[in-house]
Amino acid sequence: MQQHDRGNSHDLAGYLVDLGHVEEAVTVLLPTSPPPPLVPRTHRWADEPAF
Repeated sequence: MQQHDRGNSHDLAGYLVDLGHVEEAVTVLLPTSPPPPLVPRTHRWADEPAF
């Protein structure tokens, strides 16, 4: 499958479903990169107990 503009993923997936290619449509809609890592908090007030 060729690369496509991610902005057109929904339309492309719809066309693939119409053609009977449901598994490919799901693949098109999945994110291609992992989510960014969580950034640890650096605020001192968040690391200290309330009292």
